[in-house]
Amino acid sequence: MKKSIYFVGMILAVISFVILPAKGEVTATFGEATVNAGTTDITVDVVLNGQTSAVRGVEANIGYDSGLLTFKSSNIVDGDWYQSRISTVSKDGTNSRTGQIKVLLAGKSDGGVPANTQVTLARLTFDLSSSAKKLLYPLNYLSSSPGFRDVNINDVTVTAIDGKIINTDAIGNINDDEEADSGDAIIILRYSVGLTMLSDAQKAAANVTSKPNNDDIDSGDAIKVLRFSVGLIDSF
Repeated sequence: MKKSIYFVGMILAVISFVILPAKGEVTATFGEATVNAGTTDITVDVVLNGQTSAVRGVEANIGYDSGLLTFKSSNIVDGDWYQSRISTVSKDGTNSRTGQIKVLLAGKSDGGVPANTQVTLARLTFDLSSSAKKLLYPLNYLSSSPGFRDVNINDVTVTAIDGKIINTDAIGNINDDEEADSGDAIIILRYSVGLTMLSDAQKAAANVTSKPNNDDIDSGDAIKVLRFSVGLIDSF
């Protein structure tokens, strides 16, 4: 019994002298851009904020639709890095998109980005094909990303907010396909009777009757999309 008490006392003594550092946290926001099909040199920023510790290393994988969205270039905006590389790589098993970008940064011992600041980590540049028909072209932070590390090379917990490029030419097409059809009309009808919610981008695309307020889309917009889908009209 005395040995057990002594052992427990030793453990408590050790714990009292050892302070385990709290795991750092950071929010990584991948921006968005609203453009027409055929737009070139579209820039999207990767912004860090809320980091509770300095960030000295970054290895992030980003999924994107490479068929109609072309990754052109990138540049580092903030931070002090002795190694920086942002390039396309082969897609991995966690990526449901067709293309993948890797962001690889390593900071000096006093470099990287400091704690408790908002910084633009990188600026990515894309072209959107003139034949793009979908409304949204997402930029997804992939779960395969090794992530962010602090000055002691410890992992930093990342909260990622995905980005997107919004195609304003996708009139009438509010679901994730390439045509304005009955599926879109049904979604518009459901919204008009309060059965579903739409994003601002979806409401803008659904407003095929040019209402002053996109929030007011209704059955008239749904009917027009249906008429377009069966060839009764050839444009909106």
